[in-house]
Amino acid sequence: MKEIEENFKRWKENNELIYVDMMKQKKGRQRLYGRLLDYDVKKQFIQVYNDDEKSVYNFSFEEVDDIGSTKRYN
Repeated sequence: MKEIEENFKRWKENNELIYVDMMKQKKGRQRLYGRLLDYDVKKQFIQVYNDDEKSVYNFSFEEVDDIGSTKRYN
């Protein structure tokens, strides 16, 4: 859990573009690209801003299948 929190902190501070994979009923697997606005590890939620749609999305950790940075690290 510590590694996840460190990633969230880095993504938010650097305003990095991230992806969020989730499974939606009736729609199947979806991927959202955006920037991490806020997170709370204790309450288990993240808030992501989608640049293209100019929309804010809130997700619980239970909804997210995978999350990561689109930036490649060496």
